[in-house]
Amino acid sequence: AWFLKMALDQYNVAFATDRWSIPNTGTSVYGSNVLPSFTLEIGHDKTSNIRRNIVSGCVIDRFTMRARAKDRIECSADYKAQTISMNNSTAFQTLSRSTGHPLGWEHVVMGYANDATNTTRTDFTSFEFTISNNLMPNYDLSAVTPERAVTNFIPGKQEISGSATINLTTTSGMDLYDALLNDTSAPYTPTQGVLNKQFNFQIRNLTNPTTQAIEWTFRNVVLGEIPIDIDPSKVQEVTFPWTAQYYLLQLITPDTTGPTNWDDQ
Repeated sequence: AWFLKMALDQYNVAFATDRWSIPNTGTSVYGSNVLPSFTLEIGHDKTSNIRRNIVSGCVIDRFTMRARAKDRIECSADYKAQTISMNNSTAFQTLSRSTGHPLGWEHVVMGYANDATNTTRTDFTSFEFTISNNLMPNYDLSAVTPERAVTNFIPGKQEISGSATINLTTTSGMDLYDALLNDTSAPYTPTQGVLNKQFNFQIRNLTNPTTQAIEWTFRNVVLGEIPIDIDPSKVQEVTFPWTAQYYLLQLITPDTTGPTNWDDQ
C-alpha cells in the first residue's frame, strides 16, 4: 500500500495511532510539492546467471487507479528516471511473492455528495482516477557524469481527473442529476453556478474493514459532461468525467512505523 503514495506528496503524518495521512494531516489539503523517489530493479535469473537492470532516481509522472464491477482493482504508473545501470551481475535482495488474494470490486465502498460531506452510494459500477504531476526534467550544468544527465525533476501543476459509471436503474442512481444541475429535488432543473462535489473511494479488508483500509478523498470535484443515451436493450448506465482540486490518501493500518528511508514528518 505504501507504493500508492509515490505519486503524491512527500510528507505524511501518523495520527490517532491508527493511520497515515498524505498530505500532512487529516485536515490539511496543502502539500509540499515534493515527490518521493525510488529505485527499480528488474532483470533475469537463468541458472543463477543473473542479469539485473537498475533504474535509479525514479519519480512518478502519472498514476492511475481503476476499479470496475466483477474485476480486480488495478493501478499503473508512468515514471521518469535519472540514471540506469544495465546488465549487472550482482544478486537481487531476498524477495518473496505475496500469497494474498488480489483486491476486487467487492472490497470497494464508494460515496459522493457536496464538498466536505460524504454519502455512501451503492450505484457505482466503475471508478477511475488519474493524478498527473507534469514533471519537467532539469538538465543543469552540474551534470557531468554521465554527460547531460538529468539532475532532478521539477513537478509541474498537479492535475487530478477521472471518470465514474453509475447504474441509473435505481432511484439513488438518478440522484446524479441533482449533483449535475445543483437542484435538490426532482424534477431537476439547472441553477446558477457550480456546486463542488466530493468523491470517497475506499478499498477495505472485508475481515477487518475499519482497521485495514485505503481511503481516497477527492475534493472540490467538478462533474463534466454527462451524456444521456437511452438504449432499451440493456441496463441503463452513464459514464461521466470529473476533475478535482485536492486529494487525501489515508492508509489505515496498525503499522505505526513507516518504511525505512521514508520521510514521515
